Amino acid sequence: MKVLSAEEIAQHNHAAHMGMIKGAIYGFGVSLAGAAIVKRNFSHLLKKANWQIKTALFISPIAFSSSVVGELDSTAFGRQLHHGDMEQEKLEEIQRWNSLTMEQKCFHTLNENRFSLLFTSWAAVLLGSWKVINRDKILTQSQKLVQARMYAQFATVVLVFGVLGISYYDRIINPQDFEEENQETRLDKILANIEKQNIEAKQMQLDNQKRLEGQAQN
Repeated sequence: MKVLSAEEIAQHNHAAHMGMIKGAIYGFGVSLAGAAIVKRNFSHLLKKANWQIKTALFISPIAFSSSVVGELDSTAFGRQLHHGDMEQEKLEEIQRWNSLTMEQKCFHTLNENRFSLLFTSWAAVLLGSWKVINRDKILTQSQKLVQARMYAQFATVVLVFGVLGISYYDRIINPQDFEEENQETRLDKILANIEKQNIEAKQMQLDNQKRLEGQAQN
């Protein structure tokens, strides 16, 4: 049986906590979708329930998903650690993550998931605006659609600029990530140029060899 060091225990706990956070986000999405469905199709039952029942129903998917995903990630990390399959790069990445401040972690996570954030926020704004506009009894259906489209277009512009702002600020507070990416990009270009030059040199040698063979035959 392998005896874990204090550093490995901390990394194991980090993997479990990140899994719990990820599961809580999944559960929160399920709770929002469930609340919208219940409010739309079972509003008569919702009115009879007190706030304790409503709170329990909303929190239950979050708690369940958080515990399940956290346990799965913890088990996966432990399996990799005990079998020696954890790469040094992964360990260094976790160490670097632990050294970040809460602000750096938040903006780095938002930037890494910016497209999911953009789509989810846009869908939520579109759904919310339609819910509000649909309550108006004066507007026709086509007018409601036009209003909802205007809200969606405005939300798209705001969200795109918001995502760009998050990416820009993440570059400021986490410059080391983008420096590493730029270094990797430059290295890839250098290696590609070297490989291209080697191929051209080999081709020139083959052409010269064929030309010399042709001259010798003549």
